Amino acid sequence: TLPALADLSISGNGPSGQTGIAVLGPSGHFSDLLAAGASASPIVKSGMLYVIPYDLSSDTGYNFQLSAHATTLNAVADTEPGNSTSGGATTLTAPALVDNASLSDDTEEDRFTNVVPVGKKIHVVTMPGDPQTDTLVDIYGPNNATTRFGTQSSDQDYHEDLTSPATTVAGTYYIKISASTIGLVSGQNAYLGLITLE
Repeated sequence: TLPALADLSISGNGPSGQTGIAVLGPSGHFSDLLAAGASASPIVKSGMLYVIPYDLSSDTGYNFQLSAHATTLNAVADTEPGNSTSGGATTLTAPALVDNASLSDDTEEDRFTNVVPVGKKIHVVTMPGDPQTDTLVDIYGPNNATTRFGTQSSDQDYHEDLTSPATTVAGTYYIKISASTIGLVSGQNAYLGLITLE
């Protein structure tokens, strides 16, 4: 069922340790390369993926194992302008994909809520969208939208990857995605958001 998060990895017993996979999007062309390395976790919204094993050292004559697992994501819309405030935050159930989201300017905020049990970490990743959408991620709670839970994302590069501490109180946690403190790059405001519990 789509959308889904595809967890892909390769292992082999060759002497080089340079075995990897190239993951191509629905076109099957290398111009549609999504990831390369020993593992990858692309999001699939439609079509299929093409996975090509390789060995950078050109070693031959050994076995490898390709592992693949898909996790169905709950698709969530960026509901503008309502979710710009905590009171209008969009409810989601992780694992979730915030699809076709955007930040209209440097001051806009997109807010989401998720009910989280005890002992779980909240993992939020932003990604293209536009390759240079410069985001910032904050998590608040439990059960209020003003107490920061954990730290703010690093605000490095364009997209963010933030994992909270494990929850000690079950309840509603608030996720805020906003523009970087540096501001948005002109014409770069679309993003996807992946929210999972670990």
